[in-house]
Amino acid sequence: MSVSFAPGLRARMLLPEGYYYIYYEGYEAGPVAWIAGNLEPDHVCLDVGGHIGVYAVLMGMLVGPSGRVHVFEPLPFNVQIARQSVEANGLSGWVSIERVAIVETDGGVVALYTAEQPFYSGASARAEVARLGTLRQRLEVRGTSLDAFVEAVGLSRVDLIKMDIEGGEERALRGAVEIPDRFSPQILLEVHGHVGVGALRFLEQKGYRTSLVSGELVSSEDFPDQVLHVISVPL
Repeated sequence: MSVSFAPGLRARMLLPEGYYYIYYEGYEAGPVAWIAGNLEPDHVCLDVGGHIGVYAVLMGMLVGPSGRVHVFEPLPFNVQIARQSVEANGLSGWVSIERVAIVETDGGVVALYTAEQPFYSGASARAEVARLGTLRQRLEVRGTSLDAFVEAVGLSRVDLIKMDIEGGEERALRGAVEIPDRFSPQILLEVHGHVGVGALRFLEQKGYRTSLVSGELVSSEDFPDQVLHVISVPL
């Protein structure tokens, strides 16, 4: 299936029927357009919550072989699809996919709540988020932190972090204490309303300013109780 990310930017996505919503033009149009307008060749990206690889493919096309995209996705079904789509677009040389959950510490096992098979959709490490939706199945996966990964791989730059992990964003960011100070990346974040404002507080303490994709400034104090994508940038 050919998917259009932006004018003149199309990719081949190998999607099962259960993910029909990505067949349509305009999938997460605001975040996709923002990434398309902000990534450049040679950029290094961390895709936390890679799902089935839509953003991995998009970012891989934009950064090219001189850049790198490191994708983190804990659900095996999603990892399989993402890897197939990355390979189908010839991006395997610079897009890697790790089956791991990103949390605040390195090592150990993380309990996630997921949708039931045959189609995994999302996964959350927060039981209160899971109870609000359809994430009823418990799954244990290996966990690590972004700081630990950056050190282990030896990254010398991080330009963008995209993070969408169903309410687990604060935990993941608390395992990225050094990255904002060392690299000052831009951060595309999905915030789960009042449940997720801890992630914004963390970024504010790191000297970041946050806005909706539309450009309207927001903060942890006045964030609406809605699931919204935001952009955080260092001041």
